[in-house]
Amino acid sequence: MRYLLATTIALNGFAGPALAATTFDNGLANELAGQHGQVIVTNGTTLLTLAGSSATGGNGEPGLTLDEDSRVTLENTVIQGGRNDFGILGDTGTLRVISGDVIGGDAGTGFAARAGEGIFATFTDVTIEGGTVTGGNGADSGFGSSLQGAAAFSLSSGSFQISGGSFSAGTTTGGFGPLAVVAINQSNGSISGGTFNGDADANVLNLTGSFDPDADVQAMISISGGTFPAGGDWTILGNIVVNVFGSDLDITDNNLTGTLADGTPLDVELNLSSGGTVNLVPEPTSLALLGLGGLLVARRRA
Repeated sequence: MRYLLATTIALNGFAGPALAATTFDNGLANELAGQHGQVIVTNGTTLLTLAGSSATGGNGEPGLTLDEDSRVTLENTVIQGGRNDFGILGDTGTLRVISGDVIGGDAGTGFAARAGEGIFATFTDVTIEGGTVTGGNGADSGFGSSLQGAAAFSLSSGSFQISGGSFSAGTTTGGFGPLAVVAINQSNGSISGGTFNGDADANVLNLTGSFDPDADVQAMISISGGTFPAGGDWTILGNIVVNVFGSDLDITDNNLTGTLADGTPLDVELNLSSGGTVNLVPEPTSLALLGLGGLLVARRRA
């Protein structure tokens, strides 16, 4: 293992002394052990975290940053964003979360204050199999308005697979709640498990495709499992198709009910606009009982 310790130390707003940033940039396979300040993985480097390790960003710093096609696997690790910043910032590369905690930074006060997403990624392949992912909490801005809590996971122009884990948006002090627990923009992927926390009427999923009417690329997302709060919202916008796999699936007055393919009951509200499409795909057992030879797809288009 080889890594470079940065010479600057940033105050991080958390108890205890600030730690120096740690950069992995050798293009090889590395392991992370012990407690660190901000961790940066770059230059096509691979990083595997060991049990009990941690990374904590200073004020305005992510806990962990990966870019330049680097690869990070997190297991039994705590990643904490600094105040006003993300837990993990991904800008190209591959991220796999097996277990542990990823926490966005809480909002501070002042004109530029904001809560940070647990994971905020672009052009990144993200796989989440377990652990907890939590957005940072909002606060009073100090200017007579409140700041929203942040999403647990936000991805743009990438790909994702969620098969487990627990997702919670940060809290908001007054005003409107977070944009979503999970926000996906112009990305392909699947949700086959996981627990998505929120109250009834919470915006749980915000799934967005391109709004360019001439765009040929259509985002595709499959949902076959996971636990969603009853009455929670799925917002589906733009040039995107969401395939929902299960049994007894039905859309009536924008209320989607039924049982997902993993056996989990589903009862959510759909907000569809600007071309967003939901396909209801009966599971193979249901098709056999119906005696159908092909795929039956019930489509609702905004």
